[in-house]
Amino acid sequence: MKDGNGNMDAGEYTPDGPAQPAISNWSVDDSGDIWSASPAGAPAIRHYLFKGLDSKGNPVYYGTNNAPCPNPGPDPPRCVEEFQTPSEFGAPSSYCNATGDPCTGVMRAYYVPSSHTMYLSGFPPALPKLPAEDQYTTLGREIARYDNWDQNCPTGTERSCAPVWSITDLPYQMTSPYDNVARSMDLTCGRLLVGIQAVAPNQFFPEVRVYDTANGALLDRRRPGPEVAGKSGQNINPAGMNAFQRSNGEILVFMEELLNAKWNSFFLVRGSRRR
Repeated sequence: MKDGNGNMDAGEYTPDGPAQPAISNWSVDDSGDIWSASPAGAPAIRHYLFKGLDSKGNPVYYGTNNAPCPNPGPDPPRCVEEFQTPSEFGAPSSYCNATGDPCTGVMRAYYVPSSHTMYLSGFPPALPKLPAEDQYTTLGREIARYDNWDQNCPTGTERSCAPVWSITDLPYQMTSPYDNVARSMDLTCGRLLVGIQAVAPNQFFPEVRVYDTANGALLDRRRPGPEVAGKSGQNINPAGMNAFQRSNGEILVFMEELLNAKWNSFFLVRGSRRR
């Protein structure tokens, strides 16, 4: 908040650039930059560069490369980058809102600055979204890893970058109520974690799948154990799962959990420490 009091008062934010419709998710990378994903139209991915903190300690971002975006030197101002939909995820879509729509597009964008690696999820042409499935927070039916994203996947209209591997075994329920679908994902310590809303036919039986980021191989599945009577609240929120590695090499995974008045839950994924 501009005045530092924690309340959304009048004048707390300044409109900067056009509205960005149909944003399905956004993530913050280790540099503090924000990545947003949109399945509809172009650009599919927007990269908002972290510009430090203001006098109240608020992180500063800009919506365009025009003023008031600061110019740090002789190069043009650089506050936002825009990326088009990679060919893996099909043509630009209106996200199943029009007759003849391909129902494809990017739903999540997670970037690792230290390795210049991008992980995208969404609906490719071979695995499109069902028009009847109207939940906008679905992760999609495929996850793809792209190496050297900043070099191989340029901004603008180019769409030449190709994934190193793709995960195509994500569940996607083909009939209502569409519970058995992937909703959330996170990355840590060479592991890609995917949160499944609920494994049919048990409405309160979510799952976390653990994949190896090196090759996309499925390593483990975790489901509610006897500690919670085998039940847990559905993983519905697109940001309903967060993971990080402890100093002893263990990975802590926090999951959305609201069943029976519970607020949150976590579990351990054993793994070797990676740097």
